[in-house]
Amino acid sequence: MVKEKTKSKIYRFNSIDSLYIKPEIGVKYILFLNEDKDMQNYYASIEPFSIKIDNNTPILQSNLINGNLPTEETYKIGLNKNINIKNEESSKIDDFIDGMSYDYLIEKISKNK
Repeated sequence: MVKEKTKSKIYRFNSIDSLYIKPEIGVKYILFLNEDKDMQNYYASIEPFSIKIDNNTPILQSNLINGNLPTEETYKIGLNKNINIKNEESSKIDDFIDGMSYDYLIEKISKNK
């Protein structure tokens, strides 16, 4: 059965990638990136792709460590309207560099080039 079209309205909102971690200015990082030559940019090659260096100590950066990733976020788009976004990323990773020294990490990375 064909029905009259219903009214539609476009709602806009910003949702930050749940894997995003804002980098700190002035802090050293080791990043594992791939290059997209067509788009002339770099992107994460794997998750986790960022290691923060704090006082010569490597710290793995990921919202998947210990299951820190939010499973659902709600955005208010109107007086009585919300949008729920569910994150289907259910992976959890272990911090495989916890307790590792910076020098040992660099040695391991250098051996696996």
